[in-house]
Amino acid sequence: MFKTKTMFKKSTLSILSLCLMLMVTSCSKDKDKEGSAKIRCKIDGNTKEFNMLASALQIDGGGMYSVSVFGFGDGSTPDLFTIDVTDSAAIKAGLYDEDGGASGRKVASISMQETSTEKDYASTSQLNSAIVTITSISATSVQGTFSGKLSLDGNENAQGAKTVTEGTFNVEF
Repeated sequence: MFKTKTMFKKSTLSILSLCLMLMVTSCSKDKDKEGSAKIRCKIDGNTKEFNMLASALQIDGGGMYSVSVFGFGDGSTPDLFTIDVTDSAAIKAGLYDEDGGASGRKVASISMQETSTEKDYASTSQLNSAIVTITSISATSVQGTFSGKLSLDGNENAQGAKTVTEGTFNVEF
């Protein structure tokens, strides 16, 4: 089960990376909208921003609903940060955590792919480590807060875990 979840998260990260790259090459943004999306948090006490191509994707259907928020870090090593919430009902304002999987509702996860080290970090349900609060969601944007613990390759026993605090996001679909 754990391996399947880790493989799913890696597949999701790869798909999101591909989608973001396609957006860069095929879409142009309004100059007024550029820079308005924000994903910010502290990782191990250091402030990080993931505002390059920051956006959200909403999937509704098949009895499952999800919102994925993602963005690349600014700078020479654009790490990818992803925030996911899933529910068996339409996503709305409220608290989502990693433990929601036990009831099949309101599940959250956060992950980061470091491009400079080629390491993948993810929250794990064993640690109940991701907490995401959606404060506002509309047809055009989603805002909220997040925190959690990211384990190397989603393995809570691995060395090098990262603590995410004071996370905020404000992005458009």
